[in-house]
Amino acid sequence: ALQTLGYETSYWNAFYYTKAKNLNQFKDDPDYRSGFLNSIVSKISIALFFLLPVFTLLVSLFYIRGPYNYTEHLLLVFHVQTAFFIILGLLLIFDKIFNTGIGVGIFFIIFPYYLYRSMKNFYRQGWFKTMSKFIVLNLLFIVLSSIGFIIISFISFLV
Repeated sequence: ALQTLGYETSYWNAFYYTKAKNLNQFKDDPDYRSGFLNSIVSKISIALFFLLPVFTLLVSLFYIRGPYNYTEHLLLVFHVQTAFFIILGLLLIFDKIFNTGIGVGIFFIIFPYYLYRSMKNFYRQGWFKTMSKFIVLNLLFIVLSSIGFIIISFISFLV
């Protein structure tokens, strides 16, 4: 195809041609799109592996005057992420069994409350300080997650 288009048959030209073909297939073929999205979902755990220590650094900066070191903050973040996946998984199973769509809605009520209570119990601060740090840290986590999603999507497209 490259020779037909008048391009040299080099590694980079073949790479660019393949990626352009994949992009066109992504736009036109719903099965290819579904496979690509599944590829992204399968790489989310890798993104979390790299993003959680960065997020833990942000948490430790918010509680820099406290008695906790980085490892203790990291344990809390891992604990909360584990609870995140367990709660989400159970509610998705609930949705599948009872054929409803309310599990994700319930999740967005239960998990923020669980996260707030975890922060309040672990750091032992008042409700106002905890709530303000809770809001700012969640906004930062959304930004970090968005950046991670973009990077994982880009890597999935390249691979």
